[in-house]
Amino acid sequence: MPWLARPHTLAEDEVWVAEVLLPGSDVIVAIDPLNEDNVLAVMALTPGWIEQLYVATAQQRRGLGSRLLRHAQSTTVASLHLWTFQRNLAARAFYERHGFAEMRRTTGENEEREPDVLYEWNPGRRGVLLADNDHVSG
Repeated sequence: MPWLARPHTLAEDEVWVAEVLLPGSDVIVAIDPLNEDNVLAVMALTPGWIEQLYVATAQQRRGLGSRLLRHAQSTTVASLHLWTFQRNLAARAFYERHGFAEMRRTTGENEEREPDVLYEWNPGRRGVLLADNDHVSG
């Protein structure tokens, strides 16, 4: 996402991953079997939320993201939620293909100052678009 502002340095991001994301989430990492240093995809889950879902560009459209998403759907008790940026049309289409419904949009009240979208997956009903809120990502 070349258009995305980087509010933190790489070192700050590494600290956040090590001290916040990893200890507070169930994390699944897909590693290249031919090169263990090559991360293919990562998904971080907390109850009811997909906190992070990343698939390396070279691995996209090969089913890996779909497998991770289906795993999250199969292990949730009720609904799943996630935030993605409005401009990330490929991610939005991906989530919608997997049954996620847009619930809410923001105008960019987050660290990146980028308008985002709240999605929900609930096998029992479709989402309803709600008014903007003061969501703060991070």
